[in-house]
This record gives sequence, C-alpha cells and structure tokens, in this order.
Amino acid sequence: EGSHYLESLDASPSVIIFTTTVAEAVYTSKALKELFDFSRTTPEEYAKGMRKQLVHSMRSLGIPNASQIAQISVEPVAKYHKTLSFWLVLRIKANTAAKFLYVKGILNEDNAAKLALTFADFMERNAKRLHKSRDPEWRFKSLTNGFFQISKSLHLVTKENARLAAVINANEWKCSGQF
Repeated sequence: EGSHYLESLDASPSVIIFTTTVAEAVYTSKALKELFDFSRTTPEEYAKGMRKQLVHSMRSLGIPNASQIAQISVEPVAKYHKTLSFWLVLRIKANTAAKFLYVKGILNEDNAAKLALTFADFMERNAKRLHKSRDPEWRFKSLTNGFFQISKSLHLVTKENARLAAVINANEWKCSGQF
C-alpha cells in the first residue's frame, strides 16, 4: 500500500538522480560532510533534536498540529535504529526530500539534479551560518531549515504536505532499520 509505494520510488530515475546529486554535493562540501556526521549522536538524541526543530519550524509557518506531525516523523528513529551513521542520515534526508517532491508531482528526470543542488545549497548555507554562530543545535536546524526552504520555494508548505513529508520521513527510517 502506501509504504510499498514509497519503497517502489527508490527505483524511480528522478529519485535516483536527486539522491545521487545530493550525495555528490555533500561529499564535495566540508560543511555538508560535517552536517551529516551524527556518529556521536544517539538515535534518541537525534529524534529529540529533530522533533524540537520540526515543531518550531512548523509553528513559525503556521502549520497546526505541529507536535503530532513532528512525532510521526521522528518516532521510528530510535525504534528501528541502535546507531546513526553519516550515510544513513544522508540517505534518509535525500530520499525523504526526493520522494516528497516526486509524490507532489514536482520532481522529474529533467529537474532532479537542479532541485537536488538547490536542496543541498539550502542545507549548506544554513550549516555554515549556524555552525559559525556556535549554535549547539546547528545540525538539527540546518537539516530542518533546508527541507522547509526548498518546500517553501516550491509553494509546498501546507498542513497536508507537512503530514505527507512526516510520513515519508518515518517510512524511510522504518525501511532502513536495523532489526
């Protein structure tokens, strides 16, 4: 059903182009490599930090039920994972963005690389700015802001889309879980 459909998108050329391009951008950027290094963060700490930033961002954008939507998004992190790695977090963030944009009818093979670079650029700019300010939550804020900025630039910030993105993100964490 829904979960199977989302998993089937892994083979979509536009999703592959997007996620590969994001990974290449991360690999060539010191700031992005540092951003995605959650190896010293427990899944519980990650979920708590992301939940806080998701709630804050959604509330600032006027999205109702922010706490419930954020909980949907992060609940599987600690439930399905004992540790976090650079590649795990990168893959989940890139896949979530790609599948969200694909399901919304925006991502296609022609624009996948450009959208991926835009997404990576949003995250990189946030990472550089927030890391320089010595904000202890800079990683969580940079990831959250990057996703909301690309969503906002494409006029996709709605309650329904916030819930959809949360479900997609949760599914990515479940499907990549260590059982």
